[in-house]
Amino acid sequence: MVDFIKGSFDFFKEYFFQIMLAILILALWMVYLTTHDIHIKDVKPHLVKKVTVEAFESPFYDSQNKTAKAFDEMCKKDPYECNNMCRTLKDVETCNTSNSCVWVHDKDGNQKCVTGNHLGATFNPMSYAKTLFQNKEINI
Repeated sequence: MVDFIKGSFDFFKEYFFQIMLAILILALWMVYLTTHDIHIKDVKPHLVKKVTVEAFESPFYDSQNKTAKAFDEMCKKDPYECNNMCRTLKDVETCNTSNSCVWVHDKDGNQKCVTGNHLGATFNPMSYAKTLFQNKEINI
């Protein structure tokens, strides 16, 4: 027992400054944590809230055919109004989202969206040099 006490005393005598430095660092760390209100907690994961995410299904868009449903339904009722609506579409991507519009190139080189389907433009189909329906060229 005497050797244990003597050995412990020799150890503390030899490593006194290193022990004090470690104690000082730990004390400063504790002061920092306390002054900045930092708490270290062992948190076990737990369920906070269960959320159900449902797919967005628009009544106006047919995801299977990638076309606009409401637009096509209106075009079945009134092709003249449909032609006016198709003409408001200014780019080929938007025009091709409908089963009721085709993108045409007239003989003067102008491009526009008009009423049509997979058979071509509804009005004056022979007056166009090139007709695209859903990004595929139609040969008339």
